[in-house]
Amino acid sequence: GYSRVENAEDLAIAYEGILRALHACRGIAGFCYTQLTDTFQEKNGLLTMEREPKVPCARIAEATRGKRKAVAMDVDPEV
Repeated sequence: GYSRVENAEDLAIAYEGILRALHACRGIAGFCYTQLTDTFQEKNGLLTMEREPKVPCARIAEATRGKRKAVAMDVDPEV
């Protein structure tokens, strides 16, 4: 369903919450955010119609990536 936010901070908080829930789900390998930019009739994008970020790109990237978990194949930084 759709929801509304009043400003960029609320958008960031909502996006971070959605992605935290997604990252907590086992068995999900990916997701698709279907509206990267706003359009004339919809304002659900992470970017404005002029392709300007509504929220700093680094914050969106951090939420999208989630907290990184160590895996067995990680390279030892001391080597």
